[in-house]
Amino acid sequence: MPHVTIDGRRWFYDLHGNDSAPLVVLANGVLAEARGWGPQVDVLQSRYRVLTFDFPGQGQSDALDEAVTVAEQADGVAKLLRELDIGPVHWIGVSYGGEVGLQLAVDGAHHLQSLLVADSVARVDTYLACRAEAWLAAARTGDADLLYRVCASDIFSADFVSTHPDAMTAVQKGFHALELDSVVGLLERYADYDVSDHLSAIDVPTMALCGELDAIKPPSAMRALADAIPNATFLTVPGAGHALHLERPNEFMTACLGFLTQQEVR
Repeated sequence: MPHVTIDGRRWFYDLHGNDSAPLVVLANGVLAEARGWGPQVDVLQSRYRVLTFDFPGQGQSDALDEAVTVAEQADGVAKLLRELDIGPVHWIGVSYGGEVGLQLAVDGAHHLQSLLVADSVARVDTYLACRAEAWLAAARTGDADLLYRVCASDIFSADFVSTHPDAMTAVQKGFHALELDSVVGLLERYADYDVSDHLSAIDVPTMALCGELDAIKPPSAMRALADAIPNATFLTVPGAGHALHLERPNEFMTACLGFLTQQEVR
């Protein structure tokens, strides 16, 4: 398995597709991992080179023994791209992965060719901080089933939870694979994240994409994000919750491919 060590931590990464094609990065949500991108990689790799990776605290990267901020993860990503000698890249990030992308754009936009953020925010408001604190408290118990029960209604729409029992059983099973001490490390300083005062400086093509029914990172927050970034576009997917790419994978990929195609003709 390919890894690279950055600031003392091993990062897992994988590259797919043609080495000479434009490079697309797929960045995980906080409770996700690189291998969850399989369906998206299958679609993208015929036209693009695709980089997937796990942040420290996720999947096949090193576990966390201390809290890490979004800004520190963005700094690690910048070092990962330099280590792999790739960039600028097209960044597609979901939730936490989108926020790391926004931080990267604010800190060093030269790493990015374009930026698509799905179900992400520019800052942690009071409501989101409360929900993140609930996730954190559940993770601290070490009870994966409790964490699932606390998170499920935040991550998925009520209709999806009710009508996709097999999918929800698989999601709950996946929570048992999480390193819960690392989840604590990913969440403890999440509320520090705030790039809202710097969005006007982002000068790469940007799309804000969200589920209409996302309760924790709602369309109103994403529209405000898009309005603050010069020439950004905003798109909602009707009937979808926070985990847009899981609830509406076809609509998610249609939006991503449309956005990427626009970048090819610029």
